Amino acid sequence: ITFNFSETVNVSSFNLTELTLQSTQSGAPGISVALHGGAVLTTVNSPTVTIQLLPFDLNLIKSFPPLGTGVSSTYLAVTPATIRDMNGNSLVAVNASNALVALSFVKDTTSPVLN
Repeated sequence: ITFNFSETVNVSSFNLTELTLQSTQSGAPGISVALHGGAVLTTVNSPTVTIQLLPFDLNLIKSFPPLGTGVSSTYLAVTPATIRDMNGNSLVAVNASNALVALSFVKDTTSPVLN
């Protein structure tokens, strides 16, 4: 997932457990999944930050369609503890009752493999 912030943020302060993906903008009556972690792929402080979800979270999201099946079913809520800017200021919250819609979406086209 790639995030675009209004200013440069401190990538080392990114707390992925403060992110919630939901299937509707208001969060109700839809489905929501609070992330359990992941990896910040961006290594330099920037207004654009890319993360990688944990396989656990990816599988959890996939188990609750329509969550994450297109732009119209992918919304994000965040808390102030998600990330800080270069001066230590917290992110402005995006409440679950008015979540941000995804700007773009890449459909899962990877076939499962039997282990």
